[in-house]
Parts: sequence; structure tokens; C-alpha cells
Amino acid sequence: MFFWRTLNLLKLIFASICIKKYIQDYVYLKRFYKQIIIKVITNIKFSNEILKL
Repeated sequence: MFFWRTLNLLKLIFASICIKKYIQDYVYLKRFYKQIIIKVITNIKFSNEILKL
């Protein structure tokens, strides 16, 4: 009985660590993609300005 309880506890801890890491990765990726999108948009605006000249 005690063994299963500790096993379940370890599973819970492991799962929470994985979830936390996943959330951190997601936030990081979202920030990263946002920067890329902003760069792309500014490049498009910049090239449009050049084309107007």
C-alpha cells in the first residue's frame, strides 16, 4: 500500500514538472514567434516604403 502511494506521489511530481516545463516552453515559443512576426511585418512595411520611392 505504502509503495503504491509513493509511486503515485512520484508520478504526480513528475507530471507537474513536465507540465511546468511545457508551459515555460510554450511561453518562450510564443514570445519568440511574436518577435519573428513583428520583424516580418516591419520588413514588409519597409519594403513597401522602398517600392513607393
